[in-house]
Amino acid sequence: MMKTNILILSLLCSGLNAGAQQAYLSREEYRDKVEAYSQILKQQHLKTFASTEARKIASTGFLPQIDITAEGTANLNHLDQWNSPKGDYHPYTYQALATLTQPLYTGGSLIAQKKVAQADEALAQLTTELTLDQIHYQSDAIYWNASAARAGLKAAATFQDIVQQQYDIIQDRFDDGAISRTDLLMISTRRKEAELQYIKARQNHTLALQKLNILMGSEPDAPIDSIAEIDIPTASIIPLGLDDVLLRRAEYASTSVNIARSEAQRHAALSRYNPQVSMFLATGWDTGITYMGQDVPHTPVVGVNVSIPIFRWGARFKTNRQQKAYIGIQKLQQSYVTDNILEELSAATTKLTETEQQVKTARENMILAEENLGLVTFSYNEGKASMADVLSAQLSWTQAHTNLIDAYLAEKNKGEHFTTLDMLLLDLYTGVGHLVKYGAATTYVCRGNWMECIKSTSLPVGVMEDAGCECSSKKYYAGDLIVMVSDGVLDSILFENKDDYMHTLLEALKDEEPETVVEAVIQDIRSVCGKRLKDDATIIVCKVMKNL
Repeated sequence: MMKTNILILSLLCSGLNAGAQQAYLSREEYRDKVEAYSQILKQQHLKTFASTEARKIASTGFLPQIDITAEGTANLNHLDQWNSPKGDYHPYTYQALATLTQPLYTGGSLIAQKKVAQADEALAQLTTELTLDQIHYQSDAIYWNASAARAGLKAAATFQDIVQQQYDIIQDRFDDGAISRTDLLMISTRRKEAELQYIKARQNHTLALQKLNILMGSEPDAPIDSIAEIDIPTASIIPLGLDDVLLRRAEYASTSVNIARSEAQRHAALSRYNPQVSMFLATGWDTGITYMGQDVPHTPVVGVNVSIPIFRWGARFKTNRQQKAYIGIQKLQQSYVTDNILEELSAATTKLTETEQQVKTARENMILAEENLGLVTFSYNEGKASMADVLSAQLSWTQAHTNLIDAYLAEKNKGEHFTTLDMLLLDLYTGVGHLVKYGAATTYVCRGNWMECIKSTSLPVGVMEDAGCECSSKKYYAGDLIVMVSDGVLDSILFENKDDYMHTLLEALKDEEPETVVEAVIQDIRSVCGKRLKDDATIIVCKVMKNL
């Protein structure tokens, strides 16, 4: 008997050791794996490297430049005179020129260009920082979603066991003739519902694990190590003041860099109206138009180039006003970003308090639901409660579990509500535009009778399924109508093919002014949905026009 006990104890210890040795994937380790695999982060690192090299290139403008040019000709009709004696005609000529140039004063353009390059490098570094933050947000969301899906699967399995146990009891009592078939049919229906709920939970769990794997570069169906339970305690968060938050936000730092960049661009634009001074040292060889075999000397020359703009019809003054307007735009953008961050900070503080209360209430509700299910089940078995009471208690139990998991998930995500981004960067000189989307709604480009729908398959900022934003670059022409809408506009369209509806609507408005297009689209959408918009409806219309 003692040997048997020792053997059992040994097996239990082995099982405990095996469980202890199972690899555990923490949230921090998963972050590191996602960060190491992220293709968008690698791209951003390369962009930062490129901007650093561009800054180095801008610095070379201060250094001397050496150029060598050479040219030679041959008269094919007199090649037999190639080696003619000195003084006779030679059927070839040549010239060569070596020049050393040193800029002395460029009106401030070189300094301004260097500052612009430095600003571009700083923006690239801040973009890398922002991309890293988004990757961390994304990995955390996917990690805790997988943990919540696993908790949902366990809850569904437990619920299935509870219903199965009750079904077995009712089946035995029905076989004994103690109850009617009605109760058996009711619990049989609930058993199938529990089975279906488990199948759905298993599907959600499988999909969540596949996302977990894909994001860190593993095969979708690779075995997953154990991850943290959704109900583990989280470290308390101390809200920061606005000034401290601004110092930590890359998008705010980017606005300061953009202001400095715009100021440098102003100096660069004005430099063309300032004097330009450079010196050069040149030497060369030239046979002349006709070469008679004489010695070709080289003559070193040193000189100074001076260019002083005198009259430009007020272009300098107008350029200065134009560039200051651009700087004003960047300053207003900084104020706008500050307001948005303040709004997010206020909302986050409120959501943190709400999620803590939500978790507390969901726990209390779960305890009550478990107690209620136990009492109602016992009462039914004692003949003091109806089957409807049991089914209601079971439904309350599974809903309480779902609410608790949702509350834990909201707590782990710190109450985050991610946002979409839809941004168009349009070069007014070349007409080339870059449309950047983070989970945004469709953008429509109308040109004559043709319309292009530019869609986004990425998730909102911070919760990206693939890796970062999507950028569509294209050339825009005079007359093009660019229509950007929020998801509230498309969600309010009740027709199945929303793009066809927008195509028909915009085709009739292609020749109208942007203000007219916005008013007409909003009015039409409101009439379609009965003036009950699904969400906020925002429309931005841009019409490309040739500046004559």
